[in-house]
Amino acid sequence: MLLALFPPFLNPVSVDGKEHSRGPAVFLLQVILLTLKGVGYISSTIVLELTGIYDGATRAHVRELQIQLGFPAEPTEDSSDPWADGCFGPATRARLRDQIKIDVNAIPAEALRGFTRWVDQNGVTQTWASR
Repeated sequence: MLLALFPPFLNPVSVDGKEHSRGPAVFLLQVILLTLKGVGYISSTIVLELTGIYDGATRAHVRELQIQLGFPAEPTEDSSDPWADGCFGPATRARLRDQIKIDVNAIPAEALRGFTRWVDQNGVTQTWASR
């Protein structure tokens, strides 16, 4: 049985602005982003450190990745359409899987142990146990 490392959604900041997604899933996301940067897929000059905290640099790199994956830079008139908002959610994961062949949903929880504090699409902080 495959158990997921990544929670359903990684958002940079909670509604109250006090909490960031953090933990093993964010750390692995940062590794993926740095790998894509190393092969030239992301060209940001912003320094991204492996902190496990979904900080501004992580959000900027995810946003650039989203633009490279074809998301519009700004929201469209139809607010339900995905755009480059810097959040690592289902639409970004699907395009990452389909276009670059990286499927984060297939990474087993055993890859990294621990808890990921994540901020969902509504800005609510939750805890995801890699199990």
